[in-house]
Amino acid sequence: MHKFNGELIFSPSDLVGFTYSEFASWMDRFKLECNPEAPEPDAVDSFMQLLFAKGESHEAAMLNTFAAQGLTIANLSLDLLGKDASFIQKQQATFEAMQAGVDVVYQAALELLPFRGFAVFLIKVPNQQGQTSNLGDYHYEVWDTKLSRSLVYRSG
Repeated sequence: MHKFNGELIFSPSDLVGFTYSEFASWMDRFKLECNPEAPEPDAVDSFMQLLFAKGESHEAAMLNTFAAQGLTIANLSLDLLGKDASFIQKQQATFEAMQAGVDVVYQAALELLPFRGFAVFLIKVPNQQGQTSNLGDYHYEVWDTKLSRSLVYRSG
C-alpha cells in the first residue's frame, strides 16, 4: 500500500493481507499515514528465509520449464530492465510483450487503479468461442508461484 498523487494504491499483497487479517491491513495503513508512531515489523527468522529460498527456487524452475517447452518468454525482471526502471516503464514493457503475443510474460507490471502490482507470470491462452480480446485471438491469465519476492512482508 502506498500513496500516489494523494490516493491510496493497493497491491495484490494488500488484498491477500486484508483477507487474512483486517487488523494487519489496518496496521499497514497506520504505518503509511502515521509512520513515526507505527511499530516495526518482526525481524526475519530462519524459517522465513527458508520459505523465501524455496519460493525463489520454485519460481526459477517454472521459468525454466516454460523455456524447455519452447515457449517465448518476455523476462521483465528488475535484473533485465534495471533497478531504476519506473513502474510506467515496466507497465509499457508488459503491454508491448502482450501485443507481441509472447507465450509467457515474467514479472508483468499491471495496474487498474486503485490497484497496482506485479504478476509473476502472464500466460497466453487462446480465446474460447465467443470471447473477445483487444489482443486478437488470445488473452492472458495471471499465474503466481509464491506470495512475495521479499523476505519481509511489506505492502505495496
